[in-house]
Amino acid sequence: ILLFSSDYPHWTFDDPRWLVKHLPEHAREAVMFRNGIATYHLPETVPALEGQVRVF
Repeated sequence: ILLFSSDYPHWTFDDPRWLVKHLPEHAREAVMFRNGIATYHLPETVPALEGQVRVF
């Protein structure tokens, strides 16, 4: 089981890039976005706005 905690309102945080480096490759996309897409029934893709750049 993998759990998430934001530790808000503390100014220190765990950088998500650190987490991703330590996950097995097969779990990275699930943790970073696929689980959220499935949980909230979101579309896999959405139209891009003009000038928008994909970050991930």
